[in-house]
Amino acid sequence: MQLHKTLTIFATFTLLLFSIGCAKTNIGNIKETNNINIARPSQILIQDFTFDSQSIQTSTNPISKIKSVLTNDSSEDLKAKLGNEVIDALSNELTEKIKILGFTAVRVNKTRLPAQNEIVITGQFLKIDEGNAIKRNLIGLGAGQSSIDTKVQVIAPSSEGTQEILNFNAHADSGKMPGSVVLGPAGVAAGAGAAAVTATNVAKGAANAYKSDSANQASDLADKITEILSDYFKEQGWTIH
Repeated sequence: MQLHKTLTIFATFTLLLFSIGCAKTNIGNIKETNNINIARPSQILIQDFTFDSQSIQTSTNPISKIKSVLTNDSSEDLKAKLGNEVIDALSNELTEKIKILGFTAVRVNKTRLPAQNEIVITGQFLKIDEGNAIKRNLIGLGAGQSSIDTKVQVIAPSSEGTQEILNFNAHADSGKMPGSVVLGPAGVAAGAGAAAVTATNVAKGAANAYKSDSANQASDLADKITEILSDYFKEQGWTIH
């Protein structure tokens, strides 16, 4: 009976922590071009977002540093690998989610310009910070937080070549979920300590094929970006639901 009561209290406590500390995504600085008068696109092109190596911060935990020594990867190699994985995650997820909205969506390279009756979704990664997974799991509450910031652009053909019809900023981070030190031995005794530490990652899809937390955050970001695009497409009369 006492064990049941302990489990119930801990479960309630854990749910409360999730509500205040789980990973989050948000959108800002939305700018639209008014009266674009463009017909529903026959195809939506998803261009890989760009990144600058200076905008990438790879993991600072000791395990990652040891791994880089074993693989003989330089700092720039690690940044390139992380950046490319995050790009793949965002591009692939956006492509699939745009298809779900009822459009033909194709991932293309940066040289592909929109033809008549096509639009392009592209952008830049302003920051990719892998954070410190050890600190996130042990301490939490924002310590070792990982995050991604992007600028998203929607581009359409115009009489002068192309025009930007929508842009906005998108942010994702690992949140401020308490780590195992904060949850303490009571949580572990209740059999939920490990789950509490990893639940945020599982909830946001860490069980998929992406290797890094940053790539999983890019997947989350694709959900939020698609929400904004869906609303915009409705405003233009391109979708009916």
